Amino acid sequence: MKRVLIIDDDCFENEEAIRAGFEATNVEIILCEDKDEGLKWIKSKALFDCIVLDWYLGKDSEDSFASRLILKELEKNYYAPVLIYSAHSENFRAERDENKFSYPPNLIHEVDKDGFNDVSTKVTEWLNNNITARLSNIYFEKVYEQIHKTFWNLNEIPHDNIASVYKHIIFEKGNIDWGSDFIINWLLQNLISDEGFRIEITRLIEQIQTEQHQTTTEQKQKILNKIIYFKSNSPYVSNSDIIKIQVGENISYGIVISPDCDLAQSKTKYIEFIELRELKEDLGNSKLREQIAKNNSDSHFYFLSLELEENSFTDLVAILKSKNRITCCNNDSEKYPCVINRIKYSESFQIDKTNCSVSYVCSLLSPYKAEFAHKKSAHDSRVGIPSVYKYFSTT
Repeated sequence: MKRVLIIDDDCFENEEAIRAGFEATNVEIILCEDKDEGLKWIKSKALFDCIVLDWYLGKDSEDSFASRLILKELEKNYYAPVLIYSAHSENFRAERDENKFSYPPNLIHEVDKDGFNDVSTKVTEWLNNNITARLSNIYFEKVYEQIHKTFWNLNEIPHDNIASVYKHIIFEKGNIDWGSDFIINWLLQNLISDEGFRIEITRLIEQIQTEQHQTTTEQKQKILNKIIYFKSNSPYVSNSDIIKIQVGENISYGIVISPDCDLAQSKTKYIEFIELRELKEDLGNSKLREQIAKNNSDSHFYFLSLELEENSFTDLVAILKSKNRITCCNNDSEKYPCVINRIKYSESFQIDKTNCSVSYVCSLLSPYKAEFAHKKSAHDSRVGIPSVYKYFSTT
């Protein structure tokens, strides 16, 4: 069942018309007549497929202050498409164009209010025409359902047994091995084996395959950056981190290939990495560069659309045969540098006996991490991972 939150100072006066409009739909509606009541529901993290918001909120309001506060609370804290349903939609457009508030354009849409008889139709149109809204509806419902099932099954086992096993499987000497977290893996397997989930995703994909969507190179770069890479807040160096190495004024890039288990050991002396160079640099003849861009070169791995600076994307290439080492210098050893626990980016480092700084750019996400590891070790082609490179080369 879908749920819609309506925040409008006139909603209770028009409750009968609103409920009549949604009567034939599988939608539960929650009505709020002011900002405080709306924020209360939002902060409760209750799941809503859409939030309908009056732009001038308040009986005597002549501005959008209250509505902008709601958008500010939603931004980056709560996911829901927002339908501005208001007699002041022109004012909304003007304030949006003047950058008086920030909200993703893909998540907000305005329509002119014409009574409340058509609010159900407008919500349905907005949700059906928004691909991310439809995806979120499927994932929210199924993930939430599987979380409940996973923990229900988990609690069939005495909690002392769970605790004793859990800590030994994923935790050792301060290191958490998320790949061994059976709860996360159990949840994932339950989700992808859910026939209803697979049917709904397949149905959506089949429908959008027939549609024509226009995009630009910049938009493609942004979405690829989110598909392939992850930007972490962790202070620790990890396998598959893409790093910036600075020696004086000289800057270079690399990808960490030391296994996480080695980086967590007290005897670790080095961070091993593979050199990354820009595709536009002289990497050989034009035929080689063409092979690299198609990800067909055995000795190179193509890192497409890396955001090295904000909204500035660069194509990098890993030189697979160029393994290098950075030495961690924060230690008490006279002969070999070592660290007490996991290596942090805040440590002091050397490369070729020269002081350098190492900073984090992003991490390669699975399954592309697995693809890179396979190609690095085997110098072989792809292993059945869906290609994003083809998407970048099409209109």
